[in-house]
Amino acid sequence: MRPITAPINRNSQGSEVTNLQDGLLLLLLRQRIQVSDGDRQEYQAGIRREQVAQVYDDFTEKVVAIFQKQVGLETTGEVNEPTAEALNKILKELGAFDPDQPEQFFV
Repeated sequence: MRPITAPINRNSQGSEVTNLQDGLLLLLLRQRIQVSDGDRQEYQAGIRREQVAQVYDDFTEKVVAIFQKQVGLETTGEVNEPTAEALNKILKELGAFDPDQPEQFFV
């Protein structure tokens, strides 16, 4: 996994989006984005569907907004510089950028 770069939003597609979605899936799995178990399963399934299509759609936007709210950022649902920095800080703590980590996280 690579560090998240901004901006990423609903108009974004491709590898930067799938990289973001890898990070979101890891944060959901490690419960660094705190949601109920039912919501976690729903969000993970939705993000995986969007990841296959390499699109930033409803589930990605929703989980980004939840993350923003939980860390005290403006809740836009889009990845701006402060959001990318906050995501990268936590992902780094989790070892997501270590070269021995797999490129994608599957749950």
